[in-house]
Amino acid sequence: KKEQAELEAVEKVQSMERAHLKAAEEVEALYEKKLSIEAQRYRALLHEKEDMECSYEEEREITKAKYTGAITKLRAEYEGRAREMADAFARLRDELDHTRANHDEFLRQQDEDHEDEMLRTQQTHRRTLDSEQDQVQTLKSQCAIMKR
Repeated sequence: KKEQAELEAVEKVQSMERAHLKAAEEVEALYEKKLSIEAQRYRALLHEKEDMECSYEEEREITKAKYTGAITKLRAEYEGRAREMADAFARLRDELDHTRANHDEFLRQQDEDHEDEMLRTQQTHRRTLDSEQDQVQTLKSQCAIMKR
């Protein structure tokens, strides 16, 4: 009986050792599985991060290209409008200069015509005055002759 009890005790210990070893193997397998899952998750997150970085970089390049295009377009429009305004200003300045020249010529011609008219009028009046003075002198002479 004692031997049988010892044998049973040894079997119990061996059974417990086997159960313990099996439990340890299960825990180790579970740990390995969990570690594998976490490694996969890490790789997936790393891949997602890389994708996001690429997507961000692509989006940044697209935005930069749009911005550069918009700036180039606005600059071209501004320069075109500035040229148009400069041309319009030059045309207006030329037109003003031409109008001033015409006006100055018109005033000069008016002054000249006025001077000519004044001279003609003065000459006409001078001739009329001279003629009338001659007539007065003649009449005075005739009057003096008649009085004698």
